Amino acid sequence: MVQEQDHSVFQSRLDARFGEMKWLHGERYQGDEQAFSRYVQALSDAWDHRSSVLKARDESGDGTHETVGDMPYRESRDYSELITDFLTLCNQGVDIVRFDAAYLRRLTDSLGIHEACVELRMMRMAAEIVCPFVMLLGEPDLEPGDAAVYFGEPWKPACHLLRNMRLPAYLWHTVAVRDVRLLKHLLGSMQTLPRSFHFLNDLQCGDAVEWKLDFGFLKQYSIEEGAHCSYLNDYFMGVWPGSDARGMLAPDGRGIRGSTAALCGIQGAKQEDDADRLERAVRLYVMLHAFLYTLSGIPSLHEEEEAAFLMDRGRTVHDRIRQFVQLRAAQRVFDNRADVWLLETWNDHVLGIGRYYEGQKLLALFNFNDNMEIAWIDEPEPYSDLLTDAFREAKAVELPAFGFAWLVTQF
Repeated sequence: MVQEQDHSVFQSRLDARFGEMKWLHGERYQGDEQAFSRYVQALSDAWDHRSSVLKARDESGDGTHETVGDMPYRESRDYSELITDFLTLCNQGVDIVRFDAAYLRRLTDSLGIHEACVELRMMRMAAEIVCPFVMLLGEPDLEPGDAAVYFGEPWKPACHLLRNMRLPAYLWHTVAVRDVRLLKHLLGSMQTLPRSFHFLNDLQCGDAVEWKLDFGFLKQYSIEEGAHCSYLNDYFMGVWPGSDARGMLAPDGRGIRGSTAALCGIQGAKQEDDADRLERAVRLYVMLHAFLYTLSGIPSLHEEEEAAFLMDRGRTVHDRIRQFVQLRAAQRVFDNRADVWLLETWNDHVLGIGRYYEGQKLLALFNFNDNMEIAWIDEPEPYSDLLTDAFREAKAVELPAFGFAWLVTQF
């Protein structure tokens, strides 16, 4: 009886999606009924052979979303084989299936972008039937506006999440040049996308930060690609005068490797026992994470971030990031449904982001310069500092070197 009830859950989920699945499969495989039958059988087999862990997570309706498995690429595009690979990963306890840049590039080159998204959509529906807590993470190595196609359509979604692959390069460029205009350009393009499209945002992406920037945009500021990439490499290796960074050149020479602590200068300041440089490097590190937690989507920390915790004896980094996590969870203005806009600061060293949701408004200001700067804003409402709860006017806001401010008001 229990087994019959269990299989009825599978059948009800399958029935709810059967029409769209058959239509998509017919579009992908030109109406091959045998191929579709093999696909449905693969789903049924995966359901019958679910592990105890998979069953428990299905019953609870939740996964930890910490265990990531990479989807293997098959030259054969038989969907019953693909879905078996996909569901085998899930059955091993994986609750995020990652389609990395190489996978998506080969898939798109082989099928075209439309057919590639059809394939991702069918894998998502397979997960919704057999293991609804599993999420699909895509890592297309594209600008956010171009990458968004892998989300699918809002009414026919493909990937649940996309990693914001270009954000790290734009962010570290901004650190090196002390100018926020290119970063504003990237964020402006993201704000045109539907709010249901969620990016995974982090400071590192893969083995190295490659300088894949919009050099067409930078050309108006007389920035040439070759010379600028050389400057960025020199800056983050600590070769450029005034740089505290301690990164390493990537093996292919096209970018920089190193922990966030090393790129911010924490590592170098600790090695040279320079208290002033350490304080400044920690402020930069904390400011970059405050920026990450201000964005819509999901902020992501890497294991290497522990290096900063170990190097910062005052626990400033650890305490601040814990505070960011708590505030983001508690304050409704960080909801992904919030209105988000770029706030004009009239200062190219200072980035401004506004957020509004259900009567709560946040002004987030970030100073990317190593000197004190002023955000020339003039907001009439009474604001308080979200971190300290102290009253603070949102008028000509002074920010210390690599400092930031979260100002909040209620309506």
